[in-house]
Amino acid sequence: MDARAFLDAAAARAREAFGRDLRLLTFERWLGLFVEDPYALGRSAVQYAVDAVDHFGVRRVPGIGGTAQRYALWDAPFAHGRGAVHGQEEVQERLLRILRSAAEDGRLDRLVVLHGPNGSAKTTLIECLMRGIAHYSTLPEGALYRFHWVFPRRGDEEGLGFAALSRAGRHPEGPEAEEAESYALLDPEEIAARIPCDLRDDPILLLPPALRAEVLAEAAGRRRPARSLRHLETGDLCPKCKSIAEALLAGYRGDLRRLLRHVQVERWFVDPRFRTGAVVVPPQQSVDAQVREFHGAAASSGLPALLQHTTLYEASGDLVDANRGLLEFSDFLKRPVEHWKYLLTTTEKGTVPVGPFLAHLNLVMLATANDKYIDAFKSSPDWTSFKARMELVSVPYLRQPSREEPIYRDFAASLAPGRHVDPHVLEGLARFAVLTRLLKPAAERYPEEIRDVVEALAPAGKLRLYESGEPPEGLEEARRRALLAVLPDLRDETRDALDYEGRIGASAREIRTVLAAAAADPEGDACLHPRVVFRHLRDLLREKTVYEFLRIEAADGYHRAEAFAKEAEDACRRQAMEDLQEALELVSPGEHERRFERYVAHAVASTQKEKVRNPVTGAAEAPDEEVLASVERLLKLKDSPAAFRRNLVSRIGAYGVENPGRRPDLRRLFPEVFRVLREDYYATVKDRLRKLEGHILAFGRPEFDRLDGAQQVLVRRALENLEKKSGYCSVCSREAVAAVVRMVVEP
Repeated sequence: MDARAFLDAAAARAREAFGRDLRLLTFERWLGLFVEDPYALGRSAVQYAVDAVDHFGVRRVPGIGGTAQRYALWDAPFAHGRGAVHGQEEVQERLLRILRSAAEDGRLDRLVVLHGPNGSAKTTLIECLMRGIAHYSTLPEGALYRFHWVFPRRGDEEGLGFAALSRAGRHPEGPEAEEAESYALLDPEEIAARIPCDLRDDPILLLPPALRAEVLAEAAGRRRPARSLRHLETGDLCPKCKSIAEALLAGYRGDLRRLLRHVQVERWFVDPRFRTGAVVVPPQQSVDAQVREFHGAAASSGLPALLQHTTLYEASGDLVDANRGLLEFSDFLKRPVEHWKYLLTTTEKGTVPVGPFLAHLNLVMLATANDKYIDAFKSSPDWTSFKARMELVSVPYLRQPSREEPIYRDFAASLAPGRHVDPHVLEGLARFAVLTRLLKPAAERYPEEIRDVVEALAPAGKLRLYESGEPPEGLEEARRRALLAVLPDLRDETRDALDYEGRIGASAREIRTVLAAAAADPEGDACLHPRVVFRHLRDLLREKTVYEFLRIEAADGYHRAEAFAKEAEDACRRQAMEDLQEALELVSPGEHERRFERYVAHAVASTQKEKVRNPVTGAAEAPDEEVLASVERLLKLKDSPAAFRRNLVSRIGAYGVENPGRRPDLRRLFPEVFRVLREDYYATVKDRLRKLEGHILAFGRPEFDRLDGAQQVLVRRALENLEKKSGYCSVCSREAVAAVVRMVVEP
């Protein structure tokens, strides 16, 4: 590679991108862009945040009791999914509702507090929002602009700009004339001083209020802003810029053109890493904004004479760094309340005292707090005042294992790249965590016809209802429908209560602790499999003095952490058994579906007093009672066979009404029947299964070599199926077989 040629080409591309992205502008050029699209270049911080979220789009995802709206920003597409927020669609919606309402007026006059238990993703939600806004600011549609004051070297003023070009015989017009009349685009060696605006104020604020209103009216006539830009009418410059502007305007005898020659407009980018427009305030900090004398005002600084005797002050601090962006007060109630009292007026008026001055702020202020601190604060005499200036958004633990599992998958992948993870162990951990969070429903709140069903709803049944919308087995169709109709009420039953569902339970942090311990275990070095992971989970469950959810008294089957751990581990084993059965190919693909479809055909005919067409002869025959009885005997029906068949036909009919033109998915409609059919079939081949599992466990040992060739081929094919089709590795496949042997084969 020719290094010189490479660097020349890279430099050319960088110059081209710099110009294309409009990184550095004169005030006149920026004003022209502003008039063309005032909302894009003048929107407030809360409007910008809402637009950033909307930019990434929205979609519907499965939720509890229906679908939920999910904002793609929290999928972190700008980081290939790293740091994404899993679940929490309701929290996203509530947060966006608050921001969207404030965006209409242009200013958020509340502190939005995300509160919940430890480890419920409060901080992750805000972090992801900050990173999404940061990415949006790099896009053309997300361009943000600030300004600096530029002063040329002393004595060079007459040799720069329009006058110099005129003496050279050139008479520039258009953009060249505009640039010639401004110091904004001088080369660095021609600049004596460049003073930034501390608050990154919007350049339009440089215009006096009357002129500003005129520009806004002209711009609105060309392109009506999507939302109110009133904040530009009422805003003001930061103290330092206001002093500079007033001094220049006085020195230039009111000549605004000469003042604006010193303005350099620059595109800036939100960046949490450098605390630019995205700042997190930890609880130990106490000074959020301060002011000090600007020492660049000395004669040697290169400032013009008319500024030599102007005392300038520069602002600094968290509020200053975050202006025009987002500010998060992390665990904000861990600081004494006295440190937060300025927020009462700051949120209401959008200003903050900075030394002897009053600074105008334009930012979104968010906070996180633990529920326990919120509870304690409510008993404080200051609560009433603060509550009026706060919006509380609860962030509970997730209540669907399918939304919880990706959290652990991301963490497991970060522990040791390349380490294998059993295909079902994370699902089992997610199931355990959710079970610990569920509350027994108050049956008296529900319609009388399903009150007994709600009363009898065990944690596993409630979890299944939340996860897949599958009611308890054996319910008549009318009661099934009645239960599903109140599922949203069941989900929201305790949402506004002090002890809401999802406030207490095993947090994702605690499950990550279990995974980290399992990964450090020599037995988990090659693969994180259920045996080692659940052993470390049981170790955690012994620490009752450490974890609050372990100290809750069990009642009506709820809050039984040890039993939930066993139930979750058993669920992993049941999944492993199904995988093994399929890997051994003891039943042809689709066999259970065909058997149940035949039963359904005969049940429909029996219920509707019709005939069934014989698939061999084509003749219409009466429903085969043995076909019906062979399945119904396995189901251990609570009602009569005729009632079960009517219920089955009704469910299929309801599916057809809700999904016109679609073939019913019997496996999803009747999962309990398919479980029974699988268990029945493998009970008939139990002895054969025992031998085959023993052969798999012998793989790689001398006794395996003593098997006949056909048995060896069957074992190798089963192991290959487990690895290629079900996601096992050589370690967890043997662990799965051993677990199945312990659970099913051994008495």
